Amino acid sequence: MRKKLLFALLVMGFAAASFAAVLGITGKWKGNLDMGDGGHEITYTFNADGEKLTGSVDAEGTTYNITNGKVKGDSLLFNVDYNGQSIPNAAKCYADSIGLNIDVNGQIFHVQLKHAQ
Repeated sequence: MRKKLLFALLVMGFAAASFAAVLGITGKWKGNLDMGDGGHEITYTFNADGEKLTGSVDAEGTTYNITNGKVKGDSLLFNVDYNGQSIPNAAKCYADSIGLNIDVNGQIFHVQLKHAQ
């Protein structure tokens, strides 16, 4: 009985860890970041490798690196290095989009990302 339970838990853990890869997180995702000034188009380029997340963010012609990226089930946690400041990002993956919260000095900005074609 314990072996079956352990096996089931291992399978569920593997499934959760690979959820982002199944959704096809790797690639380009676009959205509009509105900080009260009408918005700015941003493009996230993600590369998910198991629980590790790397990539970059393109905003207004400048590229910023993603650091400390983690994939946890259907969630993404990472920082964006912005002019010497580390900006926390937390995201939830859905079937056709990513809901992203960006924490800029305690103020949260929400962006809905869609897979770029």
